[in-house]
Amino acid sequence: MAAAAVALACGGGCNPGGTRYAPVSGVVTIDGRPVESASVSFCLEAFADGSAPRGRVPVASGTTDAAGAFALRSLDADAELVDGAAVGRHRVAIYTELIDEAAGDYAAAKVLRKEILPAKYNLQSELAVTVPPEGTDQCNFELTTD
Repeated sequence: MAAAAVALACGGGCNPGGTRYAPVSGVVTIDGRPVESASVSFCLEAFADGSAPRGRVPVASGTTDAAGAFALRSLDADAELVDGAAVGRHRVAIYTELIDEAAGDYAAAKVLRKEILPAKYNLQSELAVTVPPEGTDQCNFELTTD
């Protein structure tokens, strides 16, 4: 659900044609401890103002494992899943809230786990990252509760 929220906030989940992708992975920690089952989403800043063709913005997402590790995947212009994220500068949002998606309606969905991260990492994210053409396996987020 969190990745969908970021996709909507960025103007969509599909990618404009000609976008280059690079592998991106890393680890999310809070106060030195790994964050498990977090949704990590990257939204390409170059198009976040709605200037992308037909409002479609490259968005990449992944989910952390028990060690806090994640790897991103994206939808390309043909709606095919590709490993990595678009090359360029991204806004980043990290959510830990878990919702029971069986309800089918976000407003009526049951919250299975409340958000444990401060809003500065998700709803009011201050996080930004540049994905280099060669990609990175060191896209680590060392978050704090203060």
